[in-house]
Amino acid sequence: MQWRNIYTDGRTHPADLDPTFNGHSIGKWTHGELVVDTVGMKPVVEIGMGMKHSDKLHILERIHLAKGDPDTLVDEMTINDPEALEKPWTTRLTYHRMRDGELIEFVCAENDRNPVDASGHTEFK
Repeated sequence: MQWRNIYTDGRTHPADLDPTFNGHSIGKWTHGELVVDTVGMKPVVEIGMGMKHSDKLHILERIHLAKGDPDTLVDEMTINDPEALEKPWTTRLTYHRMRDGELIEFVCAENDRNPVDASGHTEFK
C-alpha cells in the first residue's frame, strides 16, 4: 500500500523541500535506464544498518533490466552524504519478476499504541 513518486516531467527539486520518508525523486530515461535523483529524506530514515544521514543526503539510481533477462530488474545506487560518509557508497539491488505472483495487502502499524486483545477489545494504554 506504499508507493514512491518519481517525477519524469522535467521538473527540478523544490527549493523549499519538506523532507519525507521516500524523499523527492526526479528521473529521466537515458539509454534504456531510468536515472533517478533523490534528495530530501527524513533524518529518521536509515541508509543502511543503523547508518544515519544528514540533510545533504543525495541518492543517484540507475534502474534497468538485466542484459538478456527481462525478468530481472537491477537498481544500481550511489549514496552520497559528505557529512555522514567518508566517500560515496554504492550498492546494487536485484528484483526478480514473479509472473504468477500476487500483491498482498500491507498495513503499517506504526505508533499502534492501543493493541486489540484476543476478544477484539481495544486495550487503552
